Amino acid sequence: LPTDDDTSSSGGESSSEDLMAVEETMNRTLDGKVWLRMVKDAQRRHDAQKAREILDIALQRLPTDPSLLLASAKLERTRHHYESARKLFRRCSECHPEFVANYITWSAMEVRLSRPESARAVLLDGLDNVASKKSAFARLTHVLAALERSEGRERSARDALLRGLKMDSVNPFLNQALAVLEYDSGNVSRAQELLGVATRA
Repeated sequence: LPTDDDTSSSGGESSSEDLMAVEETMNRTLDGKVWLRMVKDAQRRHDAQKAREILDIALQRLPTDPSLLLASAKLERTRHHYESARKLFRRCSECHPEFVANYITWSAMEVRLSRPESARAVLLDGLDNVASKKSAFARLTHVLAALERSEGRERSARDALLRGLKMDSVNPFLNQALAVLEYDSGNVSRAQELLGVATRA
């Protein structure tokens, strides 16, 4: 595929002709990664409108591709179209309920909008959907615990981490997070024990 460096005027070809060639290639492909590369190129040029157009075309051809849905939601978030972003995040979670990155990105948006309850609901929904997936469950548990701590909900944070450790008792990130929580609560010996597990994992 052409890059910015390929769009010179050599051979008498105009930049608009190059762009048409790129779009023709895009229209033929069913590879989501190719579409995402073109979106990133548009974003590097600070052309949000072109990025939006590319994603709209891509989603017509690949309406359930998780990476395209997430990229589209993130673009809407960047443009401050938060309700549109939520619709896309929701659509992604419905099509791909085990796609962890969607829940993490969605919840982060809600946190930035000072909507911690919404963020918590997103993460809890994600945890329900990945309950049998050890790695995914641990990632979402870690994010949920961080949210709870940021809201001063130490007990809820501890409960979340303990729930995650029931599934993956040697997960280094969960053990380390719980160690920090215990240390901050004055339980130094317990914190040292947990750090020992984390470093051995």
